Amino acid sequence: MQTEPISASTVRSARAQSISESDLAQLNEELAYIEENDEHADIAAGDRFIDESLIDDALGNKEEDLDAEEAAFCDEESVISKQLRDTKTRLADEIKTHGQPLCYKRGDFHDRPPHPIFALGRGSDPTVVYRREIFVWLPQYLPGHPDRFKCTCGMPLSRKGFNDDPIARRVRSMPSDFFLLTYRFVCDDRRKESPGCGTNYQGTDPHIIAQLPRFVQVAFPAYISARGAVSKLMMAQMSNTFAARFGPAPFSELVSEIQHRFHADGELMYLSAAEFYGRTNVQSFSAFDDPQGYAGSPPSVPYLKGLFTDNVSAYRIFIERFIASLSLTVAAGDHTFQLLKYMGDLKGEQLFIAAYTLLNEFEEVRAHSLTQTKSLAFVKELFERIQEGLKQAGHPPTEIFYTDSPQLERSFHESLNSSLVKDVEPITQWTDLPVLETTPGIPATIVSDSMQIEDEASDILADILTPTSSLSLIVVAIKTCQRKEGPPRLEIIQLRTQDRITVFEVSALTSRSEILPSLRAILTNPSIIKIGYSIRESLQAISDTFCLPEIATLARAHNAPILDLGKYAKLKGAVEDPSVSLSALSGLILRKSFSLPYHLSYPWLLAPAERNALLFREIDCEWQIYLALSHLDSLGLPLQPTQSITHGQRITLIQGCKPIAEGTIVGHHPGYLNATMDDHGLTKRINVSASRSLVEISKVLIPGAIHKLHNQTIEWIFTHGRQAVVTTSQLVSRGENPPVPSRTVSRAFSVPAPPEISQNIPEFTPSIPIEFENLTEKDMEATFAFEDSDSDDDGSFGFDFDEDTEFDTSPDANGMPDIDSSFFENTLFDNSINEDTPTAALMEGIEHTFTMMQQSDKLPSRVLDDAFHYMDRLLRLLSKKHSAFKAFAHDFSEAIFVRDYSDECAVRAVVEKNGGDWEYYKRAKSPALNRRIRRYIPERTVLLGRLDKLFKAYQDIQCSTKKTNGPFFSDDAREMVQHLLQTARDGYLSDPPGIPLYYLMGKDRDGLNMYRTVRGTNSLEGGFHMVVRRIFGSLRASPELAECILINWILRRNIRVGFHNRTGKKYRGHYALWVRDEIVELATAVGCNPSFPLPRVLSTRIATSETIGILPIAKSLAENLHITTLPRPHITGLPHHRDTPVHVLTRLSTKSMNRYRYLQLRQRTLAAVVPVHTHQEYLTFKAQINHVKFRKGTKVYPPHEHWKNIDFLKLAQSWNELVDAQSRSITDSNLRLYYKLPQQLEAHHKKTILWKSERSTLTTGLNFTARKPLLDILNSDDNYTHALPAIPLPAAVPDGELDLSIPGDNVPTSFNSMAEEEDLGDGIDSAPPEMGSSNSPTYATACTPAASAVGYT
Repeated sequence: MQTEPISASTVRSARAQSISESDLAQLNEELAYIEENDEHADIAAGDRFIDESLIDDALGNKEEDLDAEEAAFCDEESVISKQLRDTKTRLADEIKTHGQPLCYKRGDFHDRPPHPIFALGRGSDPTVVYRREIFVWLPQYLPGHPDRFKCTCGMPLSRKGFNDDPIARRVRSMPSDFFLLTYRFVCDDRRKESPGCGTNYQGTDPHIIAQLPRFVQVAFPAYISARGAVSKLMMAQMSNTFAARFGPAPFSELVSEIQHRFHADGELMYLSAAEFYGRTNVQSFSAFDDPQGYAGSPPSVPYLKGLFTDNVSAYRIFIERFIASLSLTVAAGDHTFQLLKYMGDLKGEQLFIAAYTLLNEFEEVRAHSLTQTKSLAFVKELFERIQEGLKQAGHPPTEIFYTDSPQLERSFHESLNSSLVKDVEPITQWTDLPVLETTPGIPATIVSDSMQIEDEASDILADILTPTSSLSLIVVAIKTCQRKEGPPRLEIIQLRTQDRITVFEVSALTSRSEILPSLRAILTNPSIIKIGYSIRESLQAISDTFCLPEIATLARAHNAPILDLGKYAKLKGAVEDPSVSLSALSGLILRKSFSLPYHLSYPWLLAPAERNALLFREIDCEWQIYLALSHLDSLGLPLQPTQSITHGQRITLIQGCKPIAEGTIVGHHPGYLNATMDDHGLTKRINVSASRSLVEISKVLIPGAIHKLHNQTIEWIFTHGRQAVVTTSQLVSRGENPPVPSRTVSRAFSVPAPPEISQNIPEFTPSIPIEFENLTEKDMEATFAFEDSDSDDDGSFGFDFDEDTEFDTSPDANGMPDIDSSFFENTLFDNSINEDTPTAALMEGIEHTFTMMQQSDKLPSRVLDDAFHYMDRLLRLLSKKHSAFKAFAHDFSEAIFVRDYSDECAVRAVVEKNGGDWEYYKRAKSPALNRRIRRYIPERTVLLGRLDKLFKAYQDIQCSTKKTNGPFFSDDAREMVQHLLQTARDGYLSDPPGIPLYYLMGKDRDGLNMYRTVRGTNSLEGGFHMVVRRIFGSLRASPELAECILINWILRRNIRVGFHNRTGKKYRGHYALWVRDEIVELATAVGCNPSFPLPRVLSTRIATSETIGILPIAKSLAENLHITTLPRPHITGLPHHRDTPVHVLTRLSTKSMNRYRYLQLRQRTLAAVVPVHTHQEYLTFKAQINHVKFRKGTKVYPPHEHWKNIDFLKLAQSWNELVDAQSRSITDSNLRLYYKLPQQLEAHHKKTILWKSERSTLTTGLNFTARKPLLDILNSDDNYTHALPAIPLPAAVPDGELDLSIPGDNVPTSFNSMAEEEDLGDGIDSAPPEMGSSNSPTYATACTPAASAVGYT
């Protein structure tokens, strides 16, 4: 009988009934292979622990535990641990043999393993890639180390050898961590002689590092925490990125990415080397986080937060000193309410209501506080401290204050700052002096004919050039004319020699070929010293007009033959500021009154005789000033050796470039000074050496300046003996009479004050009479183009300037930088715009209004309104859909602002030269125009008339498209118009007369001036508040982290913006001002100059009591509310952080501070001042709110206005007394009460009223009936469902990409129990070919089915 063959299915069925051990093993291998190569293997399994909590998310209560993070280290048997043990043994041998580590002998701190590219050539061990660099810090072998390190008890320390567990500290860094290896020291209590206290120290301890020289301290590479560390480089990167919308979480990801990439590069290097050297079956490369292998461990977000906040807290005092050292001549202050929603809360309650910010005239942040109420009373002490800080830093008080609520805030600011109620000083302070007359007997001529000019110039040359080697003197001045079209034209060159006054009218000479030889010789001869007021600018103008670059080159040359009278007056000690006006120089030095009328720049407006007399007087005035100054001794120069020991020599003590005190040299002394250091009489001996002098201070200029040698403020030294030992190079000579300081505002600004705009200003004509039906396409483009670009921003060059904009770093002859931008690039000039005849009405009218104010009237107010907010109050009430809205918005701006005539002429000429239409540019490109044209807001009577015409012209206009909407102005708008007119009538909007509000920043490529204004609060709204909101984003930072990020950002912004607004250049440098100031002090001590220009003031060396961020509760407010306060810190000496001098700080804490504790310390109160937020507070509030003793008045309000019946001041006082009376043993925050402000209690009461009103509305009669069907559905027991199951994650998630290190012969074959039977027939599945064989796909192809389709093999 023939046996039928057994089918494959029968065999499979039989084998499926039982599985052998070998089958099971193969099955597991196959399943593992499938899992590892599963394209869906990156989907979560859901069995991982997520360190989050519903309560933490809802209430923000999470306290970070960073112990495990700090302790991250390698396994004892890991590659890194073996490397550290080997290194420790080797270093001990090297010290025993050579007396120091060999890395020190070759001049290096790092003990580096061989680079992998060399190590891999000698073998295929992947551990050579895992090894890290080791920073060896052995203080006892470093230069300048003491013979014996001392303990805090005063006893010498003994060496205790290397550490054992751990051997070294991991330092987080990029692209890879390194390790810090050090020694231990002990104050041995077992010593027979001089036993110690038993204290142990690491070589990285700040106490040990502080005993090393400063230059060695700087080399320490890291900030260490309890059991971890980060490199100083990483801390600098954190400070940089955290200030640029790149917070702790993105930074942690950045570090992780870079470290993983570094690991991948190492693996690539290892495998490539194996392939290159022909090695097979090499050891797999370690995973990034394998503790036995590579042991990678990027820092976590909480760890970075902790280190960053502690680092900023350590240097906070320096940052606050820098901010307190800034001026506040013109202030802009405002609240913002949007920022605080991005900050973390306290159990669901917002901690702060608003942030109050002050900007100065350079758009630097002068103060920023997080406030818990909108009341200005909360920041009253802030303003008081600022005024005191201005005195401490030697700044004048605030003179102008811009706010968006001047009527409400005026009395508050005036009560705190007496300078805001003073009259404006006259522009010319010398009006009452005798009028300056031309020197008698000196011939004065004026010529215009070219031949006569040549003859006169030739005679001057013959007079002043001598055959001797002595130099000749000539005073030079010029006058230019601003034409209606084109750039300014050189009209006049004035010359004054010892024997004559000559004025040349050179308007007809316009090219190099037309400049006469003798005049050119006078201007270019290096043996003729050109003297004058702003002489360099004058020579540059002549050079530009006649295309004579040799004149400009001569003026810019080192030791150029020019003499600027302003700088000469400063050298002679007559003035502090070399940029004072010629009128001031005449009054100060000659005691004569000379003022140049504003319209002298427009010669056609003056009669010839009057014009010529003024020109003669002006050039003679400059000559007389020079002669008067030439007889005085030069002052303000470093002392000569003999002067430094001359008893009674008058001196000025300089810190940086800032005079901080005046006094005299004490020539008779014992060679030292016993300086008083504290109120208990403790003294410190300070030696007087060859490089030091003993001085007696007679006048304190900067009370808060900290003197390095004494480590005390100048004010302290002055009140405790007056004598100080100073570095002689900090002293300069001083005259008997102090130089006259400039007026505050004239010193601060570089652009002349606008003339008084009188009744001659052209009447304002609204643009609405235009017949819309007859508009051409171009007219419509000009009329409506301002929709998206019309702006009243006068050109802020502050924080929001384009980071990619490059500015020329070299000033032109005017001393101003050339701004590398064109007017037409900035306005996106459209060449398709046809030229049109410009409207000349404005220019014709303004010509007759430029008259110089000799004396200012009283200002209506120094607290002024912001023009943008002024306009916005009305515009927000008008319908934007009304067809007249755009025209009104434009005319509103035109009615308020009047453009400067000369600036408009220059800009209009450039526009028309390039085929542009002026009306189009006024509307469509106003931001670009406003940066190039100064604008003035007229005095109140003129402004009131212009606004009255504007409002009357528009208020009743009917919309042509929607006539049923009624007149343009609604009832609310008409009411607002009356308020706006009253504001203008009270003088809150007009520019202060005689006070310039523009800075000249430079010139663009079209030769147009670029300005920046300090008018209003535009720079505060757009340049600060908006940017801060972008930086915080959705960070939801705790108060501590939020403050630190804010302080770090303000420091950088102030330096960057302040530098740009002072110089017109982009800041390139670091932001560690405390390092800069220390360098300046050390350079002064050793007698050299630092590598950078001396700062105006050593800002971190001026003591202050000001703070930023969360403010201490004002003492007056605390007393009124019965809040117990803590003493206020006032650091005048060397700042410390956790009892460690900040300059040697190496240890930081990552332990986050309890929020209540942090708020309490910042607010300086016995308990935190916070909103109602705990369970106990809810109960207490409910019990207290209806008590009869807190009622006020007899009027009874409806329930929804019940808060009007409550006296929240009394309630807050009573509440705060309960806070002080509660037991100190209660530590659970939910069971405690905290201090409250009346506004916080009122806000909570309004919330409860709102909730009660909502509940009553929803449960009343018909309302409840209407909602019942919905409530039945929502509250039904059937209102549930069964969702689809969640997709699980695999038990082990692969790290990014597939593991390509699996060798081919380890890939399991298919589990087929019958595959071993070769005689099963054609129906049996055959085993797959071996991986890597000619018949098999490659590993990549097997894992990626689509690979073959794209040609991968």
